[in-house]
Amino acid sequence: MREPEAPLAPGVACERTYQVLIDGKPKPLLCRWFVPEAHPEGDWMCHAEIIWPDGRVQKRRAGGVDSLQALQLALTIVSAELLMSEKAVYFAERDDDLGLPVLDSFADELAERKARYEGK
Repeated sequence: MREPEAPLAPGVACERTYQVLIDGKPKPLLCRWFVPEAHPEGDWMCHAEIIWPDGRVQKRRAGGVDSLQALQLALTIVSAELLMSEKAVYFAERDDDLGLPVLDSFADELAERKARYEGK
């Protein structure tokens, strides 16, 4: 069983630490999704961050008709970023699906990714 993580920072809805292979060694890669907020012009917005081991922060955001859709789309956007990374990013095993929603258009990419890492 895994150790419980520290409490989330204020405004953070959820986060997960992935591993990214750099020079053949796993390094932690933190993904953080923030609590969706009502947009002043209507609908909802959810911000996300990908914090790479070198300190680079990729910021993303997704809009939705309600808070759930905004969060789901933010999860999906981060999933796409990680699946398209030139470096191998994984959660538990090198060929895993990251435990995030995947757009149908990325199904082929996910299958190719699994095949690429099988046997390594």
